[in-house]
Amino acid sequence: MAVPLFIFAATVCRFVEDPVWSDPANQLEKVLEYQTKTHDSELEKLEATYLPILEQLTLKRSDQQRMGILTGFRDIVGPIILVAQPLSVLSLAKLLNISRATIYGKLNSLHSILDVPSQLDVPIRLFHLSFRDFLVDPTKRAKEFWIDETQYHNTLADKCIQLLQQHLRRDICDLQGPGKLRSEVDHQTIDAGLPPVAQYACKYWVQHIKEGKRTVQDGDLVHSFLTSHLLHWLEGLSLIGRVSESIGMLEDLRALLHVCRVSYPE
Repeated sequence: MAVPLFIFAATVCRFVEDPVWSDPANQLEKVLEYQTKTHDSELEKLEATYLPILEQLTLKRSDQQRMGILTGFRDIVGPIILVAQPLSVLSLAKLLNISRATIYGKLNSLHSILDVPSQLDVPIRLFHLSFRDFLVDPTKRAKEFWIDETQYHNTLADKCIQLLQQHLRRDICDLQGPGKLRSEVDHQTIDAGLPPVAQYACKYWVQHIKEGKRTVQDGDLVHSFLTSHLLHWLEGLSLIGRVSESIGMLEDLRALLHVCRVSYPE
């Protein structure tokens, strides 16, 4: 069943030994049920790799319970697989405005496909990018677990902007000297004024806007943010050594502008 995907063998091993399920033999039987469904297609092999694990989440649940579990799965796993760089539980909880306990609870049964560290400040990582590819493809049989990329990129964009609105201000790190060189500011000072999750938001909120295929127009969240915090955002990018990228980001935003043309009577 594993040929030619080594990730299949590695995932099955983690699934079988996962103490959450506490029944290795039964876990293996669930995987082997897919033996007759798996042919030569690599896509079908991905189904055999991930579906046994995902289907455990909703097994023997009422329709209402299933809906709640699937919504919780998408709302947490969606951002995890779509972030531009892996985030820790601590950062993810702050970005999504949910509790760390909720994140750990939702991910408790997914240790065979997600590397979820016990340390709060260590990033959550996918064991293999094929899991992301599997979830975002609407043609797979796991349609109830499907992650709508456009929707969740927009969610991440909104969450990034909302977080930045809380953190950004003039002289974020209280340097009290506008001419101070970036090289003179230590990382501890920067992290204190602009924590890692806010640094992520500074770097990637525009990318999420772009990936979400959103238009930018007067009066929307992006316009309001730039009106109040454009210079503060540039200051944040400068502190984390990414200000040179702001030109490309602003060009991306300009390309997304929705211009409403008004005709006036002669």
